[in-house]
Amino acid sequence: MKNLAQIFSTFLASALLMSCSSPVDAPKESLSLTTLKQEFMGPPNSSRPRTWFHVMSGNMTKDGITKDMEAIHAVGIGGVLLFNVTQGIPVGPVKFNSPEHIDLIRHMASEAERLGLSFGVHNCDGWTSSGGPWITPDISMKKVVWSETFAPGGAVDIVLPQPDSFEDYYEDIATIAYPALPGEFENRTNLPKITSSQPGLDIGVITDG
Repeated sequence: MKNLAQIFSTFLASALLMSCSSPVDAPKESLSLTTLKQEFMGPPNSSRPRTWFHVMSGNMTKDGITKDMEAIHAVGIGGVLLFNVTQGIPVGPVKFNSPEHIDLIRHMASEAERLGLSFGVHNCDGWTSSGGPWITPDISMKKVVWSETFAPGGAVDIVLPQPDSFEDYYEDIATIAYPALPGEFENRTNLPKITSSQPGLDIGVITDG
């Protein structure tokens, strides 16, 4: 027990000596204040943020790509990730995966290299990361939709309106009936009147939710 205590004391003393001496002997790897200031004002490319580069509905040209990449570089962004998507805007002339499309991607990569930007491609085009003509509506991304119907209390026999559908796909989940609150009746009758000074504006387009 005495030998064990002596060994432990010796080990403890050695550990304390090592811990006291290590900051003096360790190499200085910390950056100087001057270097920190310089890299804060002008961060290296590895520390700069990246951004999406959305190609919307096949609307892309070499001239547009060059201007976008130069603007991205000018504001200090370090690179882009190409993402081919659509969002209901007019379809452009460049067909996805066509020879022209591949050539434009090659141009984008070349411009990124010229400007010192990193360049990557989204793992799969489309908002779901699994888009393609093989994805049918029943296995695609879905959303919950609903409709509301006010009916007299008691037993009723009515046909409920079908909520919105997309690509002719719709599936019932549930029907819920509950006593309506007074405020719900008020909201049903207090409908706002919306007008516009723009001739020919379809008010339904901006009030359809």
